[in-house]
Amino acid sequence: MKVLTRLRPVAFIAAILVVWHIAAERQTTHILPGPIAVAGGIVELSQRGLLLKYIVASLFRVTWGYVTAALLAIRSGS
Repeated sequence: MKVLTRLRPVAFIAAILVVWHIAAERQTTHILPGPIAVAGGIVELSQRGLLLKYIVASLFRVTWGYVTAALLAIRSGS
């Protein structure tokens, strides 16, 4: 029983990856990259030394977007 409980998250992630792969393969316009292409892109950015730089830039944008939205919500709420 413990083994099934521990394998449930792994099976869920595997199912999501399979659905993602099928969705990427079945599309006609190829807008959505598949999980293998995304993994390859992550490896490429890591090898070039750009992955951490891009992650920090994205976190910076998300943080400032959240702060701006929160400030606007607080200001308009009072």
